[in-house]
Amino acid sequence: HSRALDDGKKKKKGCSTKHVSTGCVKTEVEQSVDDLTRIWRDAWNDTADELGRLLNRVDDIRACFADETLTLSDIPVNFSVEPQIFLSIERDGKSKNKAGGASGNAKGTVAVGVPVNSDFKAQVKMFYIPCLPFAIRPRSIGAKGSMEAGGSFTATVNATGEFHQFFTIPPGGGIQIPVAVLPIALGGVPIAVLDISVYLDGTLDVSGEGKLDGNLRLQAMQRSTFDFECSGHGCESTPQRSALLPATAVESVKLDGRVKIKPAIYSALQLSLNYRLLSARAGPQPFLLGEIYGCAAAAGAQNTAGASSGEQSYALTADLDWGLELRAEASAGGKPVAKKMWPLMDTAHLYFKDLAQSTGLKPGVTGTLQPSLGQPTAYAATMPTCYPYPEQIKYRVEWTGGASATTGAVNPTATKGRALGLPANIPTRTAAGNSAPSTCAAGPAPVICWSAPLTAASLNLAWPALGDYTLTVTPVEDKHGRKFDGSRATQLNIKVQQ
Repeated sequence: HSRALDDGKKKKKGCSTKHVSTGCVKTEVEQSVDDLTRIWRDAWNDTADELGRLLNRVDDIRACFADETLTLSDIPVNFSVEPQIFLSIERDGKSKNKAGGASGNAKGTVAVGVPVNSDFKAQVKMFYIPCLPFAIRPRSIGAKGSMEAGGSFTATVNATGEFHQFFTIPPGGGIQIPVAVLPIALGGVPIAVLDISVYLDGTLDVSGEGKLDGNLRLQAMQRSTFDFECSGHGCESTPQRSALLPATAVESVKLDGRVKIKPAIYSALQLSLNYRLLSARAGPQPFLLGEIYGCAAAAGAQNTAGASSGEQSYALTADLDWGLELRAEASAGGKPVAKKMWPLMDTAHLYFKDLAQSTGLKPGVTGTLQPSLGQPTAYAATMPTCYPYPEQIKYRVEWTGGASATTGAVNPTATKGRALGLPANIPTRTAAGNSAPSTCAAGPAPVICWSAPLTAASLNLAWPALGDYTLTVTPVEDKHGRKFDGSRATQLNIKVQQ
């Protein structure tokens, strides 16, 4: 009876501490093994079922751990900065110039300004893994918009003789000027940081010959529109030609010679993801050639009839040329990985100004003032000794009285000029510029002549009636692109006689 009752009850686990027997221990071990096996079997079945379900969704697994691209676009980048860099000119006359000769004395300061105005929309592309949301890698950084950038310099210089000095801008190499730090969030959680800055590097070349005592300033700005995208594989861009925004002024200059200042300054928008993990920068790289020219000289003329004349000429002019290219660079971990250049324009003339109502820009016109009725008489125009540039000049020749114009050599009675008293330190124009042939159109007034500055532009005029008339020669422009105003015209009073 008791055994039947025991068989109907659930066996109690464990052995009595009072009655420990081999059979009890054996039974307990067998029960534990059965329980553990059942647990393992259940776990295995659950795992197998889950694995089967996952294997049935193998595409989802791959997608979960595959790279996806996250694009963050239209991040506004707007700023305006104008860093200033100060340099010192120091030449004692004992140092050597590039050609190996002794330099002149020069002392002064140069301040280089780099104004930058930026209006861009930045774009950041990153790789991320959906199942590992914080495992991000940069793909590319870029921006699209416009930048106004340029270079300006002011100089206070006292110099005698020939001097030359070359500067790196900034003196220690390229620099970054911080503008802003923008956090990048995914689902409200910050995952990266975008640094925005301006990167600057460049050179400044200052040279001169003659005597200079004073202050000068030249400045040029341009607006560039471009979009760029840089990755570890390179940079791509779609640049557009830039709009000129010139503004140039020169003041308090006393000069007998030339001063040339060549700044080449690269100012770029720089974007960095997670500091230096991936950085990209792009911007215009203009190069300028600013030249100030001053001269004071005397000239004399004598003709075959024995008449002579004397004249003094002076000139003080400013000239500015420039060229432009777009430069883009990428770096990863602070190491350069890509660089590319796109030319936007070749060297071109930007600005010219006469600073002192220079008589050196007024042409000299020779020929008889009392021509005979109906007889072709030669007249010739040349620029004075102090005219500073070698390129051909365009003259507009006008006259009254209905004379007919023909081209040809100057007749023997025309005045032949000879320069006198030219200071030795004034650079002369190139032989190629002086020897270029002159051309004048024939026909009624006005006519156009092209000629090198020291080569006579000649024209024969024959008046059909007696009377008092005028002959006017006006320099209009030159082949380099310099424009002259009408105030530099030369007029002769002509009296036609029988």
